[in-house]
Amino acid sequence: MNAAVTIMQTTDWTRFSTEDWFRQFGAWMNGNTEVKRLVYKSLPTRKLNQKQREQLIAKYMNDESFREPVVRRGVTCQISDNEARAFQRIILDIRQIESEPLQEWMDVVWARFVMNESVREIATNRETSIIQIQQDTKCGLAFISGRYPNLISGLLKK
Repeated sequence: MNAAVTIMQTTDWTRFSTEDWFRQFGAWMNGNTEVKRLVYKSLPTRKLNQKQREQLIAKYMNDESFREPVVRRGVTCQISDNEARAFQRIILDIRQIESEPLQEWMDVVWARFVMNESVREIATNRETSIIQIQQDTKCGLAFISGRYPNLISGLLKK
């Protein structure tokens, strides 16, 4: 008899490191796909006339409270829906484990790689040190690598 092949078996886990799987999953959740980017690039843009341009510059120069937005380079989703669902199963499996330290590690890994927060931001939000966040990240990735040997962390190779 032929056994049904699952999504977990068909996914090429060697394509990305564990961290990159989290980043790709975050991009998949946010809909950052190459197709979406191409559609946005093909949309016609509205041109400003000289008067509108001068008004915009004057408003920008006079606004004391305006801060330049910090733009981080985003990750373009390179995984299919099936690969995202397979990775989601791994995340849900880990989230079902009743271990408070493990869940804290996973929260840090999630914030760091899926939500794309810096280590400093996470440490500030959690009122802890940067070193503690780095250790929590390593512990979370080590747990994932131990439980799922097909997921290899680039951070733990160093």
